[in-house]
Amino acid sequence: MSSHEKQSSRQSAAQPSFALLKKTICKDTSGFIRGVIFGSSSLKKIMLTTIALLLTAALAAQQQEDQAGEKPQIGIAPLPVITYGSSTSLLFGAMLVLSFPDPENPDALSDMASVNANYTLKKQKLFTGDYTKYFGDDTIMYQGALGYKDFPSSFNGIGATNTWGQYEEFGQIIYYVDQAVLFRIESGSPAKLWLGPAYSFARVDYSDFEKGKALDKGEVPGSSDTTVSSPGVKFDYDTRDDSIYTSSGNYFTTSLFYNGKIFGATQNCAKLYLEYDHFFDLGAIDALGIRRKAFIVGVQGLTSTQGGDVPMYLMNAVGDDKTVRGYSGRFQDKCLAAAQIEIRYPIWWRFSGTVFAGAGNVSDTPFGYDLRYTRYAGGIGLRVAVIEQERINLRFDIAYNREGEFCPIMSIMEAF
Repeated sequence: MSSHEKQSSRQSAAQPSFALLKKTICKDTSGFIRGVIFGSSSLKKIMLTTIALLLTAALAAQQQEDQAGEKPQIGIAPLPVITYGSSTSLLFGAMLVLSFPDPENPDALSDMASVNANYTLKKQKLFTGDYTKYFGDDTIMYQGALGYKDFPSSFNGIGATNTWGQYEEFGQIIYYVDQAVLFRIESGSPAKLWLGPAYSFARVDYSDFEKGKALDKGEVPGSSDTTVSSPGVKFDYDTRDDSIYTSSGNYFTTSLFYNGKIFGATQNCAKLYLEYDHFFDLGAIDALGIRRKAFIVGVQGLTSTQGGDVPMYLMNAVGDDKTVRGYSGRFQDKCLAAAQIEIRYPIWWRFSGTVFAGAGNVSDTPFGYDLRYTRYAGGIGLRVAVIEQERINLRFDIAYNREGEFCPIMSIMEAF
């Protein structure tokens, strides 16, 4: 397998999700931004600490690679996390990202894993792990994710429109496990084709509903405790030069899941997911004497369509830390359509930047979207390379949406 084939086949499974963190702080972020700019000393300290942590992560990564030499056998990136929200107070924790290149075969696909742990001053907890392992001379790919989340969330109603008057917070404890085994179904082609079974399980226990509001009244499907048990099938088509930090190529993925009582679920529903990504490089520039690809453009479009008795936990929402950055799940329904564009460019050393924009909408049916309620947002981002040989970046984005709200996102690896 050539080096080009290696890079286009790598699947980015080690991506800790920060959607729950983001959902708790986006509503308060405009005040957070004003506090940072106009005088809250505590908020300034948090922002300065975050900047210091970014620099520390970059320096630590550089020192690790200098000590390991040009071809480290294991890439390790320990990353601190700090953020603030009214529902969480001060949140702190750490991420650990690991890559395992094959020292005997530099063209082999790298196994990857990540662990994320967070704790807040309100005693809320979040632990997640993601991993990808290759077998059989890179012909079998095993992907998985698992997690425990004792974390607050919020609800604004079902549908493409709502008001902050409908806003309510609640508690939830989530256990989840996702698994997939994909088999490479072609050989000798530049495109990588993967097909195989997948399974998703989750248990959600809700608490602390606000008295007299929709969740407390039982008006929302699945607002009682929910179990998800969904077998399915997944297909990937991949011609990207690198699935972690892509500069050219195409990626198409689709999956079909059935969540059924026959498998132990509390509801019966089905989900069809379609996504297409396209990347191209606007040119190359000389940066500090090193020839680098720069001004990479990525475009993504996706739909997620569900039918049946869809519980609140499985509802599609506009916005998370990867799609339509700038929203945090305020608008949700059975069906979602979304698109985004991003331009990536180098800055200096291990630092790079992005400019991005996205739009999305939700509906009760696949053909019921009302364009008047399309939500859009845009923003800028900063990247710090923490495992440079695998192109793994620490990502910090800040987005501004249609409703005039700011929303920060901190995560690992690219949005798409």
